[in-house]
Amino acid sequence: MNIAEYLAAATRQLKAASVDQPERQASSLLKFVLDRPASFLIAHPEYELTEDEEAGFAVAVERRSTREPFKYIVDSAKKGAAHGADSQKTSYVDALVKYGTEIGRYQGFDAADLEYARQHLDPNVMRLLGYKFPSDHAVAAA
Repeated sequence: MNIAEYLAAATRQLKAASVDQPERQASSLLKFVLDRPASFLIAHPEYELTEDEEAGFAVAVERRSTREPFKYIVDSAKKGAAHGADSQKTSYVDALVKYGTEIGRYQGFDAADLEYARQHLDPNVMRLLGYKFPSDHAVAAA
């Protein structure tokens, strides 16, 4: 789907959840997820979101639909000077956009990392926490 379609769908979802100013909120969330200014949304309504952008936007809209404050959705999960400049800090949605695909999650891993994980991590604990071991393909592609 493109920007125009996502904005329309998100506006409907936010309106159904009785969120104030649903059009503005949908637009603000999409600007945040895409890391683009409002002028980009206006000038490029045909822009097709990537899989990661779609996932990040869906999560952001769902969270806002539950009345979670906008600030909590876009604010950095990393606090304090030890985490660098504000531009280096990430929110939950940023993390989804960056690491949302299997390949993105394993960027920088190699075969030795995968083997170490398989030998040292308990598969039952991984399953309980909702994790799975990366595939050989995902590690090779990253």
